[in-house]
Formats: sequence, C-alpha cells, structure tokens
Amino acid sequence: MPELSKMTLAVDPTTVLLIGTGGTARTRAQYENGVKTDTNVQRGGVDVHRLTGVAVSVGGTGLDGATVETATPLENVQAGSIFKAEGLTEVSVRAEGRAGFGSGSPRGVLAVTVFIERLVPVGNANDVIRAGAPARRSANGE
Repeated sequence: MPELSKMTLAVDPTTVLLIGTGGTARTRAQYENGVKTDTNVQRGGVDVHRLTGVAVSVGGTGLDGATVETATPLENVQAGSIFKAEGLTEVSVRAEGRAGFGSGSPRGVLAVTVFIERLVPVGNANDVIRAGAPARRSANGE
C-alpha cells in the first residue's frame, strides 16, 4: 500500500544516546522502481549506512524498533559500545497503511528512523558499570 504521511523533526544531537547491542552496518543501496541500482543512498554526498544491533534514545525516551542510519562508516557495532551524536540529527516517523489480520481490513503502522550524521564513540557500558561498582576487598580481609 502507498505511504500515507511522513514527518521529520530535527533534534538536538546532545539529547541522543546510542548503545550497541552487537550488530553490523550496511551501506544503503538505492532502488528505482523496486530494482537495486549501482548507486548508494547518500546525504550530503556521503553514503548512508543502516545499523543493526543498536538501542537509541532521544531526550531520555527509548525508541524501540527504530531504524538507525548514519553517515559514519562502521563495519560493526560492538555490544556495550556507547556513542554520542554530532551534526545533523533527525527523527522521521512514517505512517503506512498495510493489510490487516484475519478479515484483511487495513491497519496503520508507524515506522521510526533516526538519522545521525556523525557517531562518536564515548565509551563502553562495561567500563561505566565497573566505575560505579564498589571496590572489591581481598579474600584475606585486608
């Protein structure tokens, strides 16, 4: 079914947090009439990469199921890696009509995409957890 509506909002990159859960990054291919072309999707002359294995929050609200795209070339996303956003950061919400369940009556679906121009690694969740844990005492009580 055709796209019904789409809304894109620029957000403050300082409010965006991305945590890796273990995944990959793929360069997005351009499609024309449903057929893959030899060119890639680009923004500002740079290839766009779609990430898997990430959790993203904007303004402290987790966006479950959001697709994350970036102009930062990454091969993979290590589990526990923490990134901050820099540059253009947008949240797009697209409403689509799809075939329904059972009787086939139509239903609405929201698809959320977060575009982050630059992802900057700032640490690892394991380091944050270790830093907050109390110091261990030795086995002999000293």
